Amino acid sequence: MKLIIRYFEHNKKGDMCEHTGNAWRCMMKKLLCLMCIGLFLFAAQFGRVRGRVIDTETGEPLVGADVIVEGTELGAATDVNGEYTVLFVPVGTHRVITHYVGYDPYT
Repeated sequence: MKLIIRYFEHNKKGDMCEHTGNAWRCMMKKLLCLMCIGLFLFAAQFGRVRGRVIDTETGEPLVGADVIVEGTELGAATDVNGEYTVLFVPVGTHRVITHYVGYDPYT
């Protein structure tokens, strides 16, 4: 019973980490929690653009096509399946331009 009372006394003072002897561990948990909150707030302001680039006549994926979000410095290249993902795109409406050797640019 005395141990429980001591626990609550330390909890009131805010130095529970000191009492348990794991001050470093407790501080790292608090820091991780703050980082997660910051990441959540940061992620709420940005989105992502995903898609697939294919040849309209054959339906084959175009590997290595450049995909650029117009008006930004953001872009990506397609993978072996013709798929791409552009991260951290500001919220809003954007035009996406695709370039591939031997093809006309597509918007």
